[in-house]
Amino acid sequence: MTDILSFVQFMHPGIENRPAKRNKSDLIAWNHGSHRRKFLCAQGQYVSRDRLIEEELTFWGEWEPQSLITRITNPKEDGCSPHVIHRPVLDLTETVKDGKGRYRQNTDPFVFHEQFLFRCCQQRRKTGPTQLAHLLPGSVVLFGSRVNGLFAVDTVFVVGDYKDYCDELGGMDFDPGLKDYAEIVGIGLGMNEPGWKKDGSRMRLYYGASPANPYEGMYSFVPCKPLKGNERGCARPTLTQAEMRDIYADCITDNLQQSFKLCPDATIKGNIVAWNRIRTLFAQKGYLEGVNFQCPRNSKL
Repeated sequence: MTDILSFVQFMHPGIENRPAKRNKSDLIAWNHGSHRRKFLCAQGQYVSRDRLIEEELTFWGEWEPQSLITRITNPKEDGCSPHVIHRPVLDLTETVKDGKGRYRQNTDPFVFHEQFLFRCCQQRRKTGPTQLAHLLPGSVVLFGSRVNGLFAVDTVFVVGDYKDYCDELGGMDFDPGLKDYAEIVGIGLGMNEPGWKKDGSRMRLYYGASPANPYEGMYSFVPCKPLKGNERGCARPTLTQAEMRDIYADCITDNLQQSFKLCPDATIKGNIVAWNRIRTLFAQKGYLEGVNFQCPRNSKL
């Protein structure tokens, strides 16, 4: 399969991770089941013109390890607003498998690093690798979910670089800033997406472009809002087909529920125009561009 430049609409499950009513604990355990979205609160930075502003930020995203929760009183039951606020924590001593033999879930994309990371989801099926395992730098991947019939975006991922590797214990070296990353996402633990086999199959770890190291001026970001003033949470940011149609014809599909959609005629110039349009639309809707979220340190809870 040939490496290509692309613009991608990537769909993952949109169900909110929240405790059962009978669960009175403030700690959510590592998720062993299907992927979930969390309304997260973490220390990070947002882009303001040419500056990065430190702030406690709230955003929708994926963090499958443990989190401490604050329940929202009388939450909106509109499908887009959160019921709990998750503050990420991390205990890597938790059992890799649960009582039913299910592996704990990986977090993908991973936004708790200066460079966002995307390492396996939907890159391979039982029939072999997909085009997602063969993207070139400058590609843009919009991660999101179908919520109330709309495409709710949680991460704007710009591919800055990549590294091919195999999912084997010690299958790749990580820089010191990613000390816990291999265990969080399951590299070497057998925690693979459906269709992966521990047979030396190649994967691709994508490093997101960042404000400090952009690609043609583009960088990865998460639409977010400050915690202050949003203590009751905020709705998921949406992007419609009509808002993007004049850039790439039908690059966004309102009714896509799972899998991914590639734009067949993507170019660097087109991706830059689309990326700037997305930034403008989210800014008009009151969202900031979140980057550099702090990853929790490994500690026994």
